[in-house]
Amino acid sequence: MHLTSVSISRVKAQDALIWLKLCYRAKNMSLPDDTSDLLKLFLSAPAEVAANRFLAWLGDRPIAGWRLERFEDVVEIKDLFVLREYISPYGSQIINQLTQEAARPDEVLLIYGYPEAYNEMLRVVGFKVYERMIMLKSLHDYQIQIANLPPGLHLRAPRSEDEQLAASLAYQNYQGTIDQEMICSSENQASMMMHDIFGGTYCRFDRQSSFLLEDEQGKLIGNIFLGNRSSLDLDKLMWILDVSLSPQWRGKGLGRALLIHSLNAAKIKGYSKVGLIVTVGNASAIALYRALHFHRHGDSIYEAVLRCPPQTNFMGEDR
Repeated sequence: MHLTSVSISRVKAQDALIWLKLCYRAKNMSLPDDTSDLLKLFLSAPAEVAANRFLAWLGDRPIAGWRLERFEDVVEIKDLFVLREYISPYGSQIINQLTQEAARPDEVLLIYGYPEAYNEMLRVVGFKVYERMIMLKSLHDYQIQIANLPPGLHLRAPRSEDEQLAASLAYQNYQGTIDQEMICSSENQASMMMHDIFGGTYCRFDRQSSFLLEDEQGKLIGNIFLGNRSSLDLDKLMWILDVSLSPQWRGKGLGRALLIHSLNAAKIKGYSKVGLIVTVGNASAIALYRALHFHRHGDSIYEAVLRCPPQTNFMGEDR
């Protein structure tokens, strides 16, 4: 059976309502009757955001949308949504066209937190799919614990100038692990992650509850970074953004010590829960979290990564 070709265009100001209606429908959500605030927010986005929104069309019918964010050799596909009835016949065509036209040679494309129904169309194009899960720990009955460090090692709070050092450590930490491709396949990807952590992209970075671990010479050998993900209608929630250790310091209980120091800090600051995301299959990390009484919460989260050498850069056609 011959399928009609899908076309892609950049989103213009006059497409704002089309984007919103499509997004809400794809996510099975009801669009408010009064969309003025949503339109105002959409149209007030920074220029670099507005210029990198795209729609996929089947004739004159919009069927998918997404936004691109580029950092060095990493391209993140954000806010991806595809109308459910078009996933099977056209999903892989949309993703294939996106990947062929959106990235330069040797760039990494990432997609975080999309519906499970998208997995097959991503796999067909060559993306490697990861299943991840949320784990939570209640601090209501948590008692402050002592976590001694080996002689010569010490902790300190991170500073803004530590961002690149932390990126270098993260890159070392994830090499050869199940998370390497998804989280730190390159030094630039590690830099992007730390830029987002230190800049508060994921949530408000809590430096006072985060720690850098240094050796006797003051060399960074480990870190744990936490952020505040509390909301007005929920308990105070602290989020573990990253735990990294220099490979030669693994197996010495330092990961557990870093976690305990951060749990202590979160308890002292009045947080009631601590959460994190871990890859299903990362047995050692999951065992450590369970030993500290973290428990799985909610459905799986899906993420995907692809390193591809496309032939052209995305220019987008005008409609």
